[in-house]
Amino acid sequence: MLALHRTSLAASIALAIVVLCLYVSLGAAKPAAELHWLDVAGEGGTALLCGSCLILILAGRPAGHVTTLLALGLGALMLGAWADCLDEFFKVPSTQSWDSWLEAVCTLGGGLVLTFGLHHYRLEQLTLSEHLHKRERLFRDHRSFDRVTHIANADYLRRQLTIEASRAPEDAASLVLLDVDRF
Repeated sequence: MLALHRTSLAASIALAIVVLCLYVSLGAAKPAAELHWLDVAGEGGTALLCGSCLILILAGRPAGHVTTLLALGLGALMLGAWADCLDEFFKVPSTQSWDSWLEAVCTLGGGLVLTFGLHHYRLEQLTLSEHLHKRERLFRDHRSFDRVTHIANADYLRRQLTIEASRAPEDAASLVLLDVDRF
C-alpha cells in the first residue's frame, strides 16, 4: 500500500532536504565541542520516530481524508524535530528568526493536524465497529433465515425491532411489510 503514497513520501523527503539546505546555506557549522549530544539524540530520535510512524501509517492505510491528516501531522512534526536537531549542528545569526519560526510552526501545526486526524480516525473506527457489530449479529442469527429465500423469520424481525428501538427510543421509526400472494 506504500506505493499509493509515493508522492507524500517524496514530499516529506524533499522538505527534509530543503530544511537541511537552509541550515547549511544560512547557518555556520558549530564546532564539535559545542554540540549537545543529548539534545541531538532526543530531537533526532523524535524526527526518526515521527518519520517511522509516517511510513507505518502510509503503509497500512488506503488513501483518504483521515490518512492525509495523519500523514500531514506526522510529517510536520518530523520536520519540526528535524529542524530542532539541525540547530544543534548549525548556528543561525540572531538577526534571523526563521529557524525558530520553522520549528514552532511545524511542531505546533503538526500537533494540531495530527490531533484532528486522530479525532477523525476515532470516528472512522466507531463507524467500522458499528458495521462489524451488525454483521456479527447477522452471522450469529443465521438460523433465523430461510435457506431458500434468505428472508428472516418473524422472531428475527421482532428481535431487530427491539434492538433498534432501544438504541434511539426518542426517534420515530417506520416499518413496511409486504405480503406477496402465491409466492
